[in-house]
Amino acid sequence: MREPVDLYAAERAIDAVLSIQQVVKAVWTLARAQQPRVEAAASDASAYLDRVEELVERFARRSFEQTQGSPMWVVVGPERPFCGGLARQLIEQLPAEGSLLLVGRRLTEAVPPSGPIRDRVASSLPAAAGPEELDRCARQVAAALLDLAHAGPVGILHPKDGGSGLERTVLLAAGPLESERAPETYSASAVVLGTALQEAVSGRLVVALAEGLRSEVRARLQAADAARQSGEKRLASLRQRWRVLRQESITAELVELFAGRLSEPA
Repeated sequence: MREPVDLYAAERAIDAVLSIQQVVKAVWTLARAQQPRVEAAASDASAYLDRVEELVERFARRSFEQTQGSPMWVVVGPERPFCGGLARQLIEQLPAEGSLLLVGRRLTEAVPPSGPIRDRVASSLPAAAGPEELDRCARQVAAALLDLAHAGPVGILHPKDGGSGLERTVLLAAGPLESERAPETYSASAVVLGTALQEAVSGRLVVALAEGLRSEVRARLQAADAARQSGEKRLASLRQRWRVLRQESITAELVELFAGRLSEPA
């Protein structure tokens, strides 16, 4: 009989959707639990960097566009999957020139396997999967930049405020930094400036990684919520189909019983 086969197929489809819904719920729950910690880490890192930047600007300032040489861009993107089209949206905003240091496995995977963007990738690294990994990842990026020994300016491209738009930040400017506004300090100005610059570079990397993680978590929440809604619609449709098939199966059984009774000898 066709009805039982269709009924069992509908039941298996319902079970499959329910299993997927459990995975989606787990992804959403983990992302929702992580979001406050990520938001706090990004806020704290930005606040600290603002103070360091104020100190650096009292000693020196240099525009990224005024430096010489081909730039290198540290591009921060998602580390894990299930974040919608975030990686693709970031790649679409990459500048047309300059070599690339990609930070984030999902971002690296989203780059076409061949073409002008892939040809510009100098290296790739994993991004932070949680706030506790921000400092470690920042050190890894700094070490990779030292290994690459890029002679020109280095900038950072990272999402901002949990969105998908790339913000451009100066990491290292080529050439010496000079200023006529350096304040008086107990230590030599060069020592204070050198220390402040080290903190600024470290802080910029941490902020970029924190902002990238914030964007990834928000994208994951949106993707999980969209998948949940789609799953609920699919589940409602399958259950309605199951009810129709079940009713047809019951009707067919009643017809067979009634036909059997009629065929019995009087």
